[in-house]
Amino acid sequence: MSSKAKMRAAVISNILTFVLVLGAWALMASRGKNTALAAAGLASLKYFTVLSNIFNGAVCAAEACQQAAVLRGRRKEVSRGVFVLRYVALSSVAVTFLVVLLFLGPAVGLFRLYRGANLWFHLIIPVLTIAEFELLEQYHSVRFKESFFCMIPELLYGTVYLVNILVNGAGKWPDPNDIYGFAQWGIPAGIGIFAFIVLMGWGCGLLLRLRVKDLKKEAE
Repeated sequence: MSSKAKMRAAVISNILTFVLVLGAWALMASRGKNTALAAAGLASLKYFTVLSNIFNGAVCAAEACQQAAVLRGRRKEVSRGVFVLRYVALSSVAVTFLVVLLFLGPAVGLFRLYRGANLWFHLIIPVLTIAEFELLEQYHSVRFKESFFCMIPELLYGTVYLVNILVNGAGKWPDPNDIYGFAQWGIPAGIGIFAFIVLMGWGCGLLLRLRVKDLKKEAE
């Protein structure tokens, strides 16, 4: 596939991702209480899943605009800033995908976490965007120091999450502050779990970086 053909396919994939994110969020906002780890309205923003997918969708839209400009000859290439944001956003949805598949799914039941909007947020959108990035991204390589940016979304979310528990307590169903149950074994254990998830974000970034480096060499 030629470079232009890959970029056209990437534009379509990025626009599709943006539309799917909006659609899934609208579905959760209207029917959030009908499934696990979901909430109606703006309360849905308390979940890392929703925030990471919205972040990813917004960056996909920005990248699609720049890719379209490149195809029309209005830009030389997609800016490095947008590319790195795309890389960081993808690592965050990769974390969502892995945490659900490997940890929350076995504890709660994958069927419960792959229903309604969460089917899109937990599975379809992450897989789609990972496939697009793996197969079509080719215009920049990721510097090692940029891989550390992949820890920022998890670090910010985890900090706010734990501070809220420390200030307001874990809370109780049906409106808990510890929505993922990570602090049920105590705050030290909760901090350890979030430290692991932050490192998972970095690990996902390192894996994606290796693949992008290979694609860049192929393009050259």
